[in-house]
Amino acid sequence: MSFRKILFLGVAALLCGASSMHAQFSIYGTVVGERVGGFTCADPQGRCADTDGHERPFGSNFGAFYDFKSYKLARFGADVRGGVTNANKSATSYGASSDLVRHYSALAGPRASFRTPLHALKPYAEVLGGYARYNDANTTQQFGQIEGYVGLDVSIVPFLDLRAIELGEGEMFGSGSHNVQSIGAGLVLHF
Repeated sequence: MSFRKILFLGVAALLCGASSMHAQFSIYGTVVGERVGGFTCADPQGRCADTDGHERPFGSNFGAFYDFKSYKLARFGADVRGGVTNANKSATSYGASSDLVRHYSALAGPRASFRTPLHALKPYAEVLGGYARYNDANTTQQFGQIEGYVGLDVSIVPFLDLRAIELGEGEMFGSGSHNVQSIGAGLVLHF
C-alpha cells in the first residue's frame, strides 16, 4: 500500500471519529470593539475628538485555551490571549488620524465552559490578567490589566466553532486607571 493511501485512510478515519473525540486544546481569533473610559481632555480650549471621556478602539484578539479538568456540567482550563485595537479619535487631544490610539494587551487566566442541553451551545466565562500598553496621541503608558469575559461558542462542525458573542469588562491600572468594556465575535478551531 502506498504512503498516499495510508495517509488518506488515516485522515478519513480521523474525520469520521472527530465527533467522538473530546477536544482539549483550541485556538481562536476574534474581531473586537472596545470602549475605554477615564480620560480627561488635555486640549487648552476643551476641544477633543471624543468629548465624553471614552475612546472606542477596534481590532482583534488572538488566543488559545486548554481545558484540563472536566466535571459533570463544566470543564476548567486556562486561556492565553493577545490583542491589538486602534482608533482614529482621541479623548485627550483635538484632531484625528490613522492609528492615533492603540491598545496592546497580553492576558492569561482561568477559564470555565459549561454543558447545556443543546450540545452545540457552549457558554464560557473567564477572568484574565496581564499587561497592557496604551498609546494615545503620542503618549505611551503601561498598565496592568484585568478583565472578565463571558461568551457563547456555537459548534459548526466538530473541529470548528463560531464565537457568536463575547462580552468583556475590566480595568487598566497603573499610573492612572481606565475602565475597559469590549464586545467581539470570531472563530474557534479545536485540536
